[in-house]
Amino acid sequence: MGRGDARCAAAAHPTVAAALERIRASFADADEELSPQDHLRRSTEPYGLPLPELTPRLLRAVRSAMRERPVWDAELPLGPLAAATMPKTVINGTWETVHPDYRDFTGTALMTCGEYLAGAIGARHVRVSGAGHAPHQDRPEEVNAVLTRLWQT
Repeated sequence: MGRGDARCAAAAHPTVAAALERIRASFADADEELSPQDHLRRSTEPYGLPLPELTPRLLRAVRSAMRERPVWDAELPLGPLAAATMPKTVINGTWETVHPDYRDFTGTALMTCGEYLAGAIGARHVRVSGAGHAPHQDRPEEVNAVLTRLWQT
């Protein structure tokens, strides 16, 4: 897909395409209302991934994510973002602190999306080591420092 495409901007990348295929397959027949626990099981067990600890925080996050549009429906106006003259930054975790299977299954695709997006809109790409899917939660001091530098430019 080109720079100005709005849907699934990085979907043409093989790593991202494979991840999207897995996600779609996991939930293709999910017409019933799933619990957060069942959602996590459907996301992990068929792929041999360990089920994460079902903490209240994780279940609350999953419940929220279940109400969001699927990632492949996201509409990103890459053309206007690329044309914008403001400084831009895309932040990803490096995923080295998560289970290796999760890094291979999801993390690599998300890091690829960040790299692609940064290139497509002319942004600085920052990789936060020691962080996974949520660098703003895993390493808030580092992310806040990156944002402070961005906003001061």
